[in-house]
Amino acid sequence: MDVARDILVAALEGERKTRIMYRANLDTRCMRRYFALLIERDLLQEVNEGDAVLYRTTEKGRMFIDGYRGFVESFLAVKSVSVARA
Repeated sequence: MDVARDILVAALEGERKTRIMYRANLDTRCMRRYFALLIERDLLQEVNEGDAVLYRTTEKGRMFIDGYRGFVESFLAVKSVSVARA
């Protein structure tokens, strides 16, 4: 899920595939699989802007980022409470 979040965050404002690949630290094969999955799930969209093809996070993708952030914060809070009790 970290990789999906990294891709969606990199594509928030619309970016070229290569730029997203570098920001998310992905190789080409992994990028292709994640892009296909995220587009299929309507979390990422391909946008043609002139000669450029950009990828932009959809509203559903933004909701995923927010939900993921909430999950991580909750997980860390539970983990710190568990450590404090030990």
